[in-house]
Amino acid sequence: MLKEFKLSELGKIVGGATPSTKIPEFFKGDIPWITPKDLADFPKRYISSGERSISKEALNSCSAQMLPKNSILFSSRAPIGYIAIAQNDLCTNQGFKSIVPNTNIVDPLFLFYLLKSSVNNIVKQASGTTFKEISGKTLGQIKVLMPESITEQQQIASLLGTIDDAIELNQAINDNLEAMARQLYEYWFVQFEFPDENGRPYKSSGGKMVWSDELNQYIPYGWKASQIKDFIASNVGGTWGNDICEYGDVKVSCIRGADIDSFKSFPTRFIKEKQLKLLLKPMDLVVEVSGGSPTQSTGRIAIITNELLNSYDDSVICSNFCRALTLKDNGYSSYFYYLWKLFYDQGVMFNFEGKTTGIKNLQTDVLFQTNVVKPNKDVASKFNQIIINIKSLQCNNINDNEFYINLRNSLNKELMTGQVTVNYHLSDD
Repeated sequence: MLKEFKLSELGKIVGGATPSTKIPEFFKGDIPWITPKDLADFPKRYISSGERSISKEALNSCSAQMLPKNSILFSSRAPIGYIAIAQNDLCTNQGFKSIVPNTNIVDPLFLFYLLKSSVNNIVKQASGTTFKEISGKTLGQIKVLMPESITEQQQIASLLGTIDDAIELNQAINDNLEAMARQLYEYWFVQFEFPDENGRPYKSSGGKMVWSDELNQYIPYGWKASQIKDFIASNVGGTWGNDICEYGDVKVSCIRGADIDSFKSFPTRFIKEKQLKLLLKPMDLVVEVSGGSPTQSTGRIAIITNELLNSYDDSVICSNFCRALTLKDNGYSSYFYYLWKLFYDQGVMFNFEGKTTGIKNLQTDVLFQTNVVKPNKDVASKFNQIIINIKSLQCNNINDNEFYINLRNSLNKELMTGQVTVNYHLSDD
């Protein structure tokens, strides 16, 4: 049986604040301070810290309040509806109206899922001209239906939590696989410790090194200096296509720069038959050439695998803010991918950006003249096969998570409205 509650009856609603940014010392403390930006694309339920922390003096200087463990963080503007659970004591900026749950009435994890299912309704109550915002008073007046029984709440939260556990496990596996791939790249192509003919680390086992004037460093014998452009067979711009299908158009999925890091669902677009030459092929590399921000360069890169292409019902293209690179030899695709990512992570791409009409553009014609190490084909191909296997596992986990996310969201809605109930045997540990 569901009972109606106001959110203010479920716990204390607490705002946040920002200490003076004119005092740098305020942001050199150890008190976790969360902003909505910290929850953008945050894949987990529990958060322990954000990008910045503040000092005790900073906390005392403003109206920010400490939130105890298991408080529910709810972003109240820019945007409304980012939600997380405090893993430990922390505080937030003014972009939140958080709820410290009354555990005699509501289970914290259940409240998290209840708010998740209520976001659309909460957004409708927001006000503001420049940007929408939900006040603490308005949030507190919002009514929700929920079971009175704490046990029933915990059963619902346990079931939904089990699905989220699987999602977070897959994400952790993918993060670890990516870390392993990056470490392997550095070990083989930066430290030159790829396996020699006896399976031993090349450089430390006495492998022959030769001097490269172009690179100003020693490199393994048989390797050479090469400009980035020498790897590339074709460099083709993408298209955004149309959002409406006209006669003869072809339906496609379109990768944007914003999709490169996550590879979740791509937008559906429609292109002309003559644009079918822009369809992406296995082992193509998609590079973001326009966009970025003051703190983020352009140049994000994605490697297109068979598994990625097969996971979409439609063919895949990249947007007009990206370019598709096809290499002369696909055996070098993974090496090229991680070489590019290393440049990106080191901030190198900032040095090759121009600006027109307020948008940053990557000057690839200049960047492509950069000299880099070109390993021999055998080593590059062995590395490529390892990375293809890793990317295959990652893609499978991403697809599984898409299924789990849809399942969780559907169940959350049905459980919160009482359309389905939890078999208590399924919710037992």
